[in-house]
Amino acid sequence: MILVTGCAGFIGFHLARKAMERGNFVLGLDDMNNYYQTELKWQRLKMLEANKNFTFLYGGLDNVPTVLSAGGFTECFHLAAQAGVAYSFKDPELYFKSNVDGFYKVMHACQQSKTRFIYASSSSVYGSNPTPWHEEMTPKPLSFYGSTKYMQEIMAEGYHTMFGMKSIGLRFFTVYGPWGRPDMSMWIFADSILTGKPLRIVDAQRDFTPVQRVVDITWELANKDLHGVFNVGGENPIHLTELVNYMQSYLVKKGNIGHAKRKEWDLEKTCADMSKTYETIGIYPQINWREYVREFLDWFTISPREKGTPGLSGF
Repeated sequence: MILVTGCAGFIGFHLARKAMERGNFVLGLDDMNNYYQTELKWQRLKMLEANKNFTFLYGGLDNVPTVLSAGGFTECFHLAAQAGVAYSFKDPELYFKSNVDGFYKVMHACQQSKTRFIYASSSSVYGSNPTPWHEEMTPKPLSFYGSTKYMQEIMAEGYHTMFGMKSIGLRFFTVYGPWGRPDMSMWIFADSILTGKPLRIVDAQRDFTPVQRVVDITWELANKDLHGVFNVGGENPIHLTELVNYMQSYLVKKGNIGHAKRKEWDLEKTCADMSKTYETIGIYPQINWREYVREFLDWFTISPREKGTPGLSGF
């Protein structure tokens, strides 16, 4: 049995599906919070529950110690977190509660129950470091969200030193794809183009990473006897202007596009050095980002959007 926290979230949903495709039983935990519209989360959950190998537990991370103490779990994929860089400036306490306090409870429960622990970190830990970013760099986060993710890595390393507990931290780079989050840039760009809402983009490049690639690499790493942090990126930074122009072309619609200055935490470029990851699992082929952007846009436009949630009636 595999435990997936945040199973109704974007990456958690895709990872739970991957685990079941591989013949595993999955217990999914999620508190269905309203950081973004819960309708999208319930629709993801409905798809998971269609598989007989899936069981859902409604609740927060406080439930994890009780769940794992029952035994029978081989891995815990801890993907539940308070996400979003910008929002961490508004409510840092919420990020501390979920990403630090909640993380500790899950990690400690895994240590006590001898359950393998794989967790989502973030490329946000790198902050002001020069690109490309590699795991040996000292993190220099520029947001409280990035700081909480770095705290997770420090706690995991402390448990490894004290108790010999191995864990795998995954530094995800700008993940996108079908069933994504409304606060993610790819969603915001598509919605603005289609609705005519003003869109102001900064002069920057991002290492966009398709969720399929994220899940595949996560699964490969999880099946190794490892400890440490690993980059999970696309290796192909895309200029935001080029991306938006391509999206307009594919959607055959001109958006209300303008430009804005970067904020102090808005980096000029993100880029993953995947050397360590490839040395561990083998080299993954370079991605054709246009193909995956088209896949996302096809999902986004498959049915009329209601309340800002696209594609729900089509799945």
